[in-house]
Amino acid sequence: MTTNYFIRELETTKLFYNKYLYKLLLHNPLVAIFRDKNFTYARQQLDALQLRYESGDKLRINKHREVVSVEQFVGAKFLLTELDTQTDFKLRIESPRMAIYSNDKKWLDYMKTKPLKFFEFWSPNTDYVHLLQKNTILTSDINFGYAYKVTFADKIDPNFYKWIVNNPFKVKVGDTCLESIKKGQYVRGFYCYIKDDKILSLIHLMIGAQIARIDNIVYKAVKDK
Repeated sequence: MTTNYFIRELETTKLFYNKYLYKLLLHNPLVAIFRDKNFTYARQQLDALQLRYESGDKLRINKHREVVSVEQFVGAKFLLTELDTQTDFKLRIESPRMAIYSNDKKWLDYMKTKPLKFFEFWSPNTDYVHLLQKNTILTSDINFGYAYKVTFADKIDPNFYKWIVNNPFKVKVGDTCLESIKKGQYVRGFYCYIKDDKILSLIHLMIGAQIARIDNIVYKAVKDK
């Protein structure tokens, strides 16, 4: 049994979880049973559903869950078979949605042909794969004058706030992040944009230990010329 759903195709412009080039999203009310890649638990739940199916009962995991269709049940069984045979992939589950991250495009392309409601697929332009694998962010936006994105870790020395304020054309920081730096608050996950190599080297000297990640920004409009 196969059902063709429209799958939105999008371009990967940054590695997912600093590792994966591809992301495939699907919708199924049973995806919660796959949390933490606990496939033993998932198999137990699907076996229980199989007994309900064979006895003619409604397909639900417990009396509080919504009833699932036979198609959704079959799709979840296929999903278990596939996930249990793979090793290098990541799952993110926000029921009823699941995201599968992988570097194996052939596997994901195969998955898309099966009876599951896939609705979105992210893949890179093959011309840029080598860049993405080197901590690169690709953007088709107009060049706004910054070469790097620097992501912070934990707290930043409040003295850095003064340097930012005094050098507005060398670094770009959001207002919330800037205020947090000023107050010595945690800024993990916040980021700033850096003008060029020289400024990046200077910032390394000032707050190197508080930098979690550095991404090179590549403007596709320039790269394609």
